[in-house]
Amino acid sequence: MKPCTVGKRHSWTFVRNVVTSHMNGRFGRITKRGIYRCECGAAKYGNHVHQAEGCAQ
Repeated sequence: MKPCTVGKRHSWTFVRNVVTSHMNGRFGRITKRGIYRCECGAAKYGNHVHQAEGCAQ
């Protein structure tokens, strides 16, 4: 990954969760990951963020 152009390190901000699915014949895999973005425009995938439905934040 390229170094951050804004500061010394990337400061990752959560954007949203993404669900992907891969099918291979009879078998499939579903993954849930979070997308994070830095101010410099770099993006990465990470662990998903659990958000309870119906809770006010």
